[in-house]
Amino acid sequence: NAYGNTGLLGKPGLTCNNATVTNAFYPPAFSQSALTTPPTRCGGTNANPASAALSSTINTIDPNMKFPQVYKYSLGFDHDFGRNIIGTVEGLYTKSKYALFYSNLALEGPQGTDARGRTMYGTITGSSSSPKTSGGRNQVYDASNSTGGDYSYNLTASLTKRFADNWEGSLSYTFSEARDVQSTLNSTANSNFNQGRAISGDLLDKTTLAPAKWDQPHKIAMAGTYSFPWRMDVSLIYTGTSGAAFDFTHSTDENADGSTANDLVYVPKNTADQNEILFTGYNVPASAADVTAQQVAMEKFINGSECLKNQRGQIMKRMSCRAPWRELYNVSLRQSLPAVRDHSVSLAVDIFNFANLVNSRWGQQKVAVQQGLPGVFLLSRTAVTTQNGKSVGVYRFNTGQTLVDVRNVDSNYRIQLSLRYAF
Repeated sequence: NAYGNTGLLGKPGLTCNNATVTNAFYPPAFSQSALTTPPTRCGGTNANPASAALSSTINTIDPNMKFPQVYKYSLGFDHDFGRNIIGTVEGLYTKSKYALFYSNLALEGPQGTDARGRTMYGTITGSSSSPKTSGGRNQVYDASNSTGGDYSYNLTASLTKRFADNWEGSLSYTFSEARDVQSTLNSTANSNFNQGRAISGDLLDKTTLAPAKWDQPHKIAMAGTYSFPWRMDVSLIYTGTSGAAFDFTHSTDENADGSTANDLVYVPKNTADQNEILFTGYNVPASAADVTAQQVAMEKFINGSECLKNQRGQIMKRMSCRAPWRELYNVSLRQSLPAVRDHSVSLAVDIFNFANLVNSRWGQQKVAVQQGLPGVFLLSRTAVTTQNGKSVGVYRFNTGQTLVDVRNVDSNYRIQLSLRYAF
């Protein structure tokens, strides 16, 4: 990023994309003079045609940044119980040193806090925001190192029975924990800053650890294979895992840092209390029914989520919610045909999410609605007002919002047919 976005190349950005000459964004004339002297304003005829601005991104690297290092320690123990049964206990610990950390140097820094204690980096108006920046740029993303000491570990216990007579099987359980300051999960500094973590405090906090985006506390895996005399093998594989951790965020920029969708929500003690939350239409008598509907719907939504219900009266903690437990059953059938000299042929049928094949209501993989990067949108700001001397947002809650969604590819069964020829 630093090589490509030095800030020394090209011209300030000028966006003109309207077909009406009276609009501020009407394109300027393309002429010979424009080749030698590029236009700095659009061609609109209204009072203030849009002008060029230093809006392009600059990427920098801290001169003291160290290349990331990871230390891994593992220890395992196997025991033979006889009868071809092997027990295993294994632990893996990973510690990061000089983990990457991304910040926006264009921001001037904290400008105070809002009514809920959220650190502000500018001002909010309506559904938009105005970050307080210096140097004529809004986005100067810097790569440095965090000092929190990211870490992860997992502990696994398993039993495995090797083939004896005509079957084999295995059973394992893994407990794990992953904590980091900022999850590095994208290829650009821009995305890592915006999506690496949802936050309500200091953007330059390099020490506070929270569950990583890939934290998965529990996993159970079972597999078994039975061989029939007619050269057919049938395998059943079960995997059960903790749901992914996620945040409930605003779809609008709440701390005025220039980034949307990474601001953690304040969970009201009572959605009907206007000192706790204001819904769109709260000051319009004709919208009373709509406001009540939002209040009732959000109250029900909060009560239906343990992580939200347990955090009433505060801005929720990062990655403190988790999708439901996930289970998946896969079945494989393999039939070997009689070999001819050194040539053999086998047929295989693999059924992924077998439960969904048996019953369309089974095998549904429940994930958080809009789960992904960086979180699940819960509220969108539509206006700003003043309450007790502080600016507070007015929000819209989608009354049709649901906690989980099963409309994803993993909820469907899939069948794979294969033919293998060996010689």
